[in-house]
Amino acid sequence: MDRTIRVFLVEDSITLRTVLAQQIAREPALSMVGESSHPQEGQGRLLLLKPDVLVVESALFLPGGTGALRALLQKQPTPVIAMGADAWHENEMLRAGALCFLRKPGLSTTEDLNRFCGDVIQKIKIADHSTIARRRRAMASDGAGHEVGSVGGRPFGGIVALGASTGGTQSTAQILHQLPADFPGMVIVQHMPPDFTRMYAESMDRECRMHVREARDGDEIRQGLVLIAPGDLQTRVKAQAGGGYLVQCAPGEKISGHRPSVDALFSSVAASAGANAVGVILTGMGADGAQGLLEMRRRGAYTLGQDEQSSIVYGMPRKAFELGAVVRQASLEQIAHLLLDYAKTLRRG
Repeated sequence: MDRTIRVFLVEDSITLRTVLAQQIAREPALSMVGESSHPQEGQGRLLLLKPDVLVVESALFLPGGTGALRALLQKQPTPVIAMGADAWHENEMLRAGALCFLRKPGLSTTEDLNRFCGDVIQKIKIADHSTIARRRRAMASDGAGHEVGSVGGRPFGGIVALGASTGGTQSTAQILHQLPADFPGMVIVQHMPPDFTRMYAESMDRECRMHVREARDGDEIRQGLVLIAPGDLQTRVKAQAGGGYLVQCAPGEKISGHRPSVDALFSSVAASAGANAVGVILTGMGADGAQGLLEMRRRGAYTLGQDEQSSIVYGMPRKAFELGAVVRQASLEQIAHLLLDYAKTLRRG
C-alpha cells in the first residue's frame, strides 16, 4: 500500500480506546490521527484532520444523537465503522450512515479484547476500499427521495428478487424509497442478523410507499409488498399451483457462506419464475448471488448489477458481472428507474 489509512476513534471507554489506538498505530497500513471520548469534543478535529475512516462507539450517539452523525457525514463524507451492544444500536447506526457495525463482546479478557481489536482493524482496511466517500453527500439526506412514477395499468405479474451485503441497507433503502406503491412484489436478501431483519423491515415500512415486512414461511408475493428474508433462515421462492408465488423460510445449511443466502434466493427464483422475474445484485463483499443471478439470466430473467462507481464494496456485483450474469450494469441512482421502466413494458398473459 502506497499510503497509510488515517483513522479517527471516538470511544468513551479509556481501556478500549487505548488498546485500539495502540494496535492501530502498530499496523503498517494504518495511522491514528486522533481520538476522542465524545462526538462533540472530536467534531472540530474531525473536520480539520479529514480522516479516511471513522471508528465510533454507537452508545455515544444514541438515543437520539444520530442526527449529529448524519450532519457530520454531510459536511465530510467518511466511511464509518460503528461498535455497539445490540441489534437496536446496529439498526440505528446503519440507518444514520455507518458502513458496518461490530457487536462488542464482553471484553473481559485480554484475548477477547485483542480479538475484537483485530476485527476492527480488518473492517478499517475494508472500509478504505469502499467508494462511500464519493457517494455519501448524495445519501446523507433523510428524505425518501422522489417517486419515479406509477406502474399503471396491469403491472408485470412476476417478481423482483434483490440481494445485497456490505453497505446494502443504505443502497436498498435508496431504491425502495423511489418505488411506487403499486410496484411488483419483491423479495430481498440482505446479510443481517435475525433481530435486525425485522427492525430493518419495520423502518423501511415507515419510510416507503410499498409495504415492507420481514418474510414469514408461506407468505404470498404480491404487488406492492416487499418481503425481507429473515436473518439465519434460508429464503426461497416457490411457484403456486394456481398461479403466483410464495416464499419458503426455513433453517438450513449456509450457502455461499451465508444464511440467508442471495444464491439460494436467486436459484429458486430462476427455477420457479424463469423469465417472469427480475434479479438485482447490489453492493457487498464476496460472491454470494453471482451464480444464482447467472441461473436467472439463463432462464430468461432481466438482471441488473450495481456498478463499481456507486457500490460501497464492489465484490458481489463484480463477480456477477464477470460471470456474465448481468444484463445491464447501472449506478444505484439508475436502478429504480430501470426497474420501473421494465415493469411498465410487461403485462400479464
